[in-house]
Amino acid sequence: NSTLENHYPVLPLCYLPPTSYFAVAVNHGGICLEAHENFTKQTLRNRCYIKTAQGIQMLSIPVMHHGKVPYQELEIDSQTNWSVLHWRAIQAAYGKAPYFQFYAPYFENFYSKPHLNLWAFNRELFLLCLKLVKLSVEITETSDWQKTIFSAPDYRNSLKNSYFPTEILQVVPYYQVFGVDFEKGLSIIDLLFNCGPDSKAILQKMIL
Repeated sequence: NSTLENHYPVLPLCYLPPTSYFAVAVNHGGICLEAHENFTKQTLRNRCYIKTAQGIQMLSIPVMHHGKVPYQELEIDSQTNWSVLHWRAIQAAYGKAPYFQFYAPYFENFYSKPHLNLWAFNRELFLLCLKLVKLSVEITETSDWQKTIFSAPDYRNSLKNSYFPTEILQVVPYYQVFGVDFEKGLSIIDLLFNCGPDSKAILQKMIL
């Protein structure tokens, strides 16, 4: 499906996307992934944020990047043990969260496998998160590159500081293991491990 056919908001494919990303999908009944862009460094395409005892921690997937590279062709730098480090960080951050033990096996199995392509890795992980949150939304992809999209909401550059502007979604605080102040803009796994089966209802409350 092309962006012209479905009118779903167009978003970049992100690594363990923030809660607001999923709220947009719930709000519109689906999203359209931008499948024909060049990879953009220092964005949520290869990084996400989790909450630890020491505060917010960024997890970044190392990539083989030389100049302009189509996102779908970008290889993960497998010379590092990044997947082990990421899983350890997630365990340390959420090991005491109410629903960690329930969902952890799905992610542990995922991080224990070798992954070469960033797009394929992110897409598979995104679909896993949709399944665990129990969201039945349609996921399509753009059929070509369009600099300007008129037929659907264009959110390809809307995720500033890992959160959508307040005119798109509202912040809904939920229980977090560490700290007194609620931190927004965290990965969907923060919501999932902390709130479990209530995650979907919380996403729905974010819709204006």
